[in-house]
Amino acid sequence: MGLNCLLLTSDAKLLEVIRTGFSATGVELEMRADAASAVELSARRHLDGFIIDCDNVSGAPDVLTEIRRSRSNKASVVFAVVDGATSVSTAVDAGANFVLGKPVQDKQLRSLLDLALPRMAREHRRYFRHKVDLPVELLCYTGDDLPQSKV
Repeated sequence: MGLNCLLLTSDAKLLEVIRTGFSATGVELEMRADAASAVELSARRHLDGFIIDCDNVSGAPDVLTEIRRSRSNKASVVFAVVDGATSVSTAVDAGANFVLGKPVQDKQLRSLLDLALPRMAREHRRYFRHKVDLPVELLCYTGDDLPQSKV
C-alpha cells in the first residue's frame, strides 16, 4: 500500500505540474475541486499528505485548519499553494508544512518533495496496521503448558 495525497485545486496548470511531480514518486493523488468534499474526505480517512490551492478554491484556507483539527490527519504533511491572496505566513499559521508560490516550478516542487516524502512515509507507517491471527502456546517456568489461544 503506497502513499496517498489529496490535491485540492480547480487550476488545470497546477494540476498538471503536481501530477507530473508526484507521478515520479509513486504517490497516489486523489483530486477534489471544492473545499467541502476535501474536508469530508479528510474526516473519513487518513491521508499521508495534502496539496491545498489556497487562492483558487473557495474555502481552501479553512481546509488547512480542519486538517490540523482532525485526529487522523493532524500530523499529515501539508503543502499550501499561494498566489498572492494568501500570504506565506498565513498559510504556515493555518498549518502548512511547505508553501509553494504560483506558478509552481517543477524544480522547486521536486526539492520540496525530497524533504516531504520521508515525513509522509513515516506518517504512513504510523497508521499502517495489519491484522495478525497466530496461534500461541505458553510454556510456564514450572513446566506447565497453557492451552493454545489466538492473539
